Amino acid sequence: MRPQLQNVPKQKGKHAPVSAVRLLAKRARQRTPGRYRVLSLGLAVSAALILMAFTFNRALVRYYDVSHAPFSYRVYIWGDQSGQYPEELLREVAEAVPDKPGTVTELMEKFYGVREARMLNTLQIVLEDEDFESWYGQPLAGEEGMVPVVWAKAASDLSPEELGEETLLWKYAGPQMVVAGTSDAPLPGGIRQKGAEDDRFTLVLVTSRSAFEASGISFGQGEIRSYAVYWDVEDGRAITRAVAPVLAGRGLQYELQDYTPTGQTVLLGNGVRILLTVFCGGFAAVVLLTSTANILSTVSSGMLQRRRELSLLLSAGMNRRQLARMLAWECLGYGIRGMVWGVPAGLALAWLLTDRVLDIPLLRSLSPAALLTPVVCVGAVSALALLVSLRMLRRFSILEGLSQRD
Repeated sequence: MRPQLQNVPKQKGKHAPVSAVRLLAKRARQRTPGRYRVLSLGLAVSAALILMAFTFNRALVRYYDVSHAPFSYRVYIWGDQSGQYPEELLREVAEAVPDKPGTVTELMEKFYGVREARMLNTLQIVLEDEDFESWYGQPLAGEEGMVPVVWAKAASDLSPEELGEETLLWKYAGPQMVVAGTSDAPLPGGIRQKGAEDDRFTLVLVTSRSAFEASGISFGQGEIRSYAVYWDVEDGRAITRAVAPVLAGRGLQYELQDYTPTGQTVLLGNGVRILLTVFCGGFAAVVLLTSTANILSTVSSGMLQRRRELSLLLSAGMNRRQLARMLAWECLGYGIRGMVWGVPAGLALAWLLTDRVLDIPLLRSLSPAALLTPVVCVGAVSALALLVSLRMLRRFSILEGLSQRD
C-alpha cells in the first residue's frame, strides 16, 4: 500500500489531493461524512452566534451612546400654549449662572429622510441680537414679509443650494426665508458641535431676534414653539442646580440635556456599554465552551471508533508523523467548512437584529474584532481538537487496534 499511496497520480481530477496524506484525509471524510458534518456544523453555529453577538453588542452600544451629541449642555423648552415668546423666562434661565451665561435661541428643526444612509435635516436658529452680532460681526436688517438668515458653514454639512426649497420651513402666507449671508465662525455657546459619529447631513441657518420679529411672523393659538439655552461646559451639574428652580412651576415643558462627562446621561450610557460588553463576552464564552465540549466529545469518540482504521494504516507502513498530518488536514477541513457556513449565517442574523430591530445599518455595526473573533475561536477549537487527537494517537497500540471488532 505504501508505494502506491506515495505515488498517487497528481492529475487525478481537478480537486484530487497531490499527496498520500491529503488523499487519506479526504477519503476518511468521504467514508464517514456524518461525523464531519457534525463537527463542521458545531463550529459553524459557534461562529455564527459569536459574530452575531459581537455585532449586536456594537449596535446596541451605538444605540445608547451619546458621545456624538451635538452639544455639551442644553435646556430645551417647548409647549408655549399661548404662542408667545417667553423672553423673561429665557433670560432668567440664561443668567442663572452669573459667571457662565447661556446662549438663548428659538429653534425650528425638520427631518427629510435618508440620503446615503444618513438623515437629512435643517436646524434654523433665532439668536438674541447681542449673541447674533458677536457671532456674525454685524446686525441683520429685517423687513416685513421676509426672514433673512445666515448660513452657518462651520456647523453645516450641506449648503442651502443642495437642499433647495426644502429648507424653507417658514413658509407662511406672509414672510419668506431668504439666505442673506454666510459665516465660518463657530456658533456661540456650543450650539452645534458635530461629533465624530454624526449620522446626519445638517444645514444650519441663523437669524437674529429683531430680524425675525420684523418679518411679521405670527403663531396661532396653541401652536408649539421650541426654545433652548446652551452652555459650552465640561461639568453641567452646577448649571442643573441653578436652572432647575427657575424652571419649576413656570407652566412650560422642559428637559435638561446634560451630555457633559459628569452628566447622568453619559454615566448611564457608560454603564450600559459596560453591561452590554460583559454580557456579550459572557455569551460568547458560553457558546465557545459548549461548542468546545461537544466537538472534543465527538473527536474523542471518533478516535476510539477509528482505532482499527488507524492501526491498519500504521501496519501498512505509515508512520505516526504522517498520521498526525492526516489528522491535521481533517481538522483543517472541518474548521474551514465551519467558517464558510458560520460567517454568512452570522451576518444574516446580525442584519436581522441590527438593521431590522435597531434600525442601524449592518455596516455601521460591524467591526474587525467581530469578524476576527469567530475565526480565532474556530481555529482555537480546531487546534484543540487536533491536540486531543494526537494525544490519543500516541497511546494507540497497533495490536489492540487490529484486534478491535466493529
